[in-house]
Amino acid sequence: MSNDMNNSSLLNRGRCRTATVRLLIVAALSATVSLSAQVAGAAAAPTGRLVIGVPTLGTERWDVQTLNSGVEQQVTNMVGETLLMRDPRTLELRPGLVKSWTMSKDGKTWTFRLQEGVPWQKGPDGTDYGTLTSEDVRFTWSLMLDKACTATRCASWRQAVGGKLSNVEIVSATEFRIHTPSAQPLLPQELADGQVVPVIVSKKYYEKVGSETAISHPIGTGPFRFVKAERGFQVTLEAVPKHWRQTPAYATIILRSVPDDASRLAQVMSGGLDLAPIAATQRPQAEGAGLRLISIAGVGMSSIMLGGMYPSHPNFDPKAPWIQAGNPKAGLAVRQAMSAAIDRKAILDKILFGEGELMAAPLSFLPGADLPWNDPSWKPDTYDPKRARKLLAEGGYPNGFSVNMPIFAQGGRPAAKDIAEAVAGMFERVGITVKRMPMDFTTFRAHIKNRTTAGMVWQFTAPGIAEPALGLKAAYMPAGTIAHMNHAAITENVPKINGEPDFKRRMELTRILGRSLLNDVAALPVVSVNTVYVASARLGKWTPILGNGYVFRLEYATRP
Repeated sequence: MSNDMNNSSLLNRGRCRTATVRLLIVAALSATVSLSAQVAGAAAAPTGRLVIGVPTLGTERWDVQTLNSGVEQQVTNMVGETLLMRDPRTLELRPGLVKSWTMSKDGKTWTFRLQEGVPWQKGPDGTDYGTLTSEDVRFTWSLMLDKACTATRCASWRQAVGGKLSNVEIVSATEFRIHTPSAQPLLPQELADGQVVPVIVSKKYYEKVGSETAISHPIGTGPFRFVKAERGFQVTLEAVPKHWRQTPAYATIILRSVPDDASRLAQVMSGGLDLAPIAATQRPQAEGAGLRLISIAGVGMSSIMLGGMYPSHPNFDPKAPWIQAGNPKAGLAVRQAMSAAIDRKAILDKILFGEGELMAAPLSFLPGADLPWNDPSWKPDTYDPKRARKLLAEGGYPNGFSVNMPIFAQGGRPAAKDIAEAVAGMFERVGITVKRMPMDFTTFRAHIKNRTTAGMVWQFTAPGIAEPALGLKAAYMPAGTIAHMNHAAITENVPKINGEPDFKRRMELTRILGRSLLNDVAALPVVSVNTVYVASARLGKWTPILGNGYVFRLEYATRP
């Protein structure tokens, strides 16, 4: 089968004052790939340190089976490495721990060949764990198959092998095969870094020290080794000299928890931090102080999710105003009313300061008529509170109704809470009573894991995904580890899309799915979100992964 590496690329374009880039996915199936590894090693030995301010360190469990808030990958993906990587500018798949990968003609067997001689970091007691082998890959897969696994990608990795570890076949120390029950042309996308993809862990290390020690003090094959974690405060990492892929320029990386937006900006201005995300509302202040801004476009798609939408599940909420299973036309009217109540342009202008775009289709559909999955006829809903009140009456709620609204921060997406608060206020203007429920994301995640969202509405900013169906597969399928909702169109069409090898046909099916979600108002699209970082003079060049608002790839950061 012919080789085509261009499964995704990006369109560069300028935006006011800071350069931003919009994701443009433009190519087809990567059936056979064989590329040389990236050239390892900076010429000079690592020196100096970078202190990175982050809103949260998450659960502070560096465990591939959880990664519950997503932010933990900022540590795991520097200590460890994924099987595949992405070009940070184009999102094209690149070799990682795997140097080549080939799909069989029937699409049901993938053969992967590992890089040779990749060393594991030594354990905290100095024990040498040798080099990476196929046994480590199979062991990592076994962790993802475990019922205890709650990470977003667990369901995808389970589905890939039909829940059977026997479908991960070891051919040799540096070659393994994945046998899939059905054609899985997008499997390599599930193994590449960028969006909460598990790193490969050492089987020998886990077996020697036990899982709790392996989680609290991880080792990996990555360019930084774990030194220590000071709970609730910071994590210290040190560069791996002469790393097989890329030796870092900086000897020490400190990830420091600074929850307050204003504090992060102030500490960069005062020299206490070298790099930190800020709220878009702080951009004028940062510009006035002469700080360098780094804007990462398309890091998330903000939608308002409606609770209890789990048909055929015991926790389905048929009486919710936005469902009304006995009168679905009335439920649709309520969903339309809630959408019409949202002033998207005000959110874009006043909360994001233009750092984003208005959304038409919900969930994982990055906006832009020039993107291959988008239909040019899709338009963002118009803000019309008068229409919203009329639709509420048509839906049987002329005086509105009451909802609970969890409000939480999302790592890598600093505007999440502000958008939620803004939408809550807009709902209140049309007669919907909102009870705000501040909480951290890990607490809320238990609700979507257990499907206990009845009576709730919430803002969720879904990460930028190379193809929308990949995002829908992760968090909107009945069998998913987490599910914000279930919808018949997603359940029916996502497996078809993910099993379709032809790119153009995949995009056609994706448009059909998007149209169904849009017409049914399955969720309420709001805006796409950029993440803005401020950097001190101690940081040279840093190229983040487009569409990902977390701190990644610091091994490629240069000194000034």
